[in-house]
Amino acid sequence: MTTFFQDVRFAIRTLVKQPGFTLVALLTLALGIGANTAIFSIIDAVVLRPLPYHDPDRVVMMWSHWTNWTKTWVSEPELADYRAQATSLEHVSAFDTTSFNLTGAGDAVRVAAARVQAPMFDALGVQPIAGRVFTGQEDQPGHEHVAMLSEGLWRSQFGSDPSIVGRDIQLDAVPHTVVGILPASLRIPLDYARRTYWRRSVMRAPPSARSTRSLESPRWRRWTACWRIRRRIAG
Repeated sequence: MTTFFQDVRFAIRTLVKQPGFTLVALLTLALGIGANTAIFSIIDAVVLRPLPYHDPDRVVMMWSHWTNWTKTWVSEPELADYRAQATSLEHVSAFDTTSFNLTGAGDAVRVAAARVQAPMFDALGVQPIAGRVFTGQEDQPGHEHVAMLSEGLWRSQFGSDPSIVGRDIQLDAVPHTVVGILPASLRIPLDYARRTYWRRSVMRAPPSARSTRSLESPRWRRWTACWRIRRRIAG
């Protein structure tokens, strides 16, 4: 041990006498550690850590190829064709992302959101921690004003109050009934921002003066498609 401490003192004296060399060595060491940490973080998130879905190897994303576009969203008619003709698929669904002003829980806040078709939760194998997920009926006109909150939003804005399920909140000044609470682990596929809640929507064009195009048109593409491969095919 005596020799070890002598070597340490000698090394320290040498480094102090050569500050330029010491600075370069420390910077090189710091850059090396930082680069390796960043690389490992990416590998851990993308490769090592499992996706937060049930049987993630069966979850599929689908994009369209269109004129001058090698990768674009899908239209409602395309989704209908997949549901009717693709026998290897189940729980064909889609979503798009947006944001809303949330009121009715203290000060108004702008929250991220996703408009989600009902089969999405079966496609991802997601179960709520309270309440329920959306139903097929809520994909129909007149039944779409329902919402689900993320666990984080539920805790931060509503104080983890379980009675929020079944009550109304205001999204862009429109009442929506909260039907369930989503687990904190949930991620929307290919969307790196964690969604604060998922809102139901009808498959209809939004009432916007800037556009009169209908969602039924195959040229009106807004959906990111997601579904699950049937087990007998995946196996």
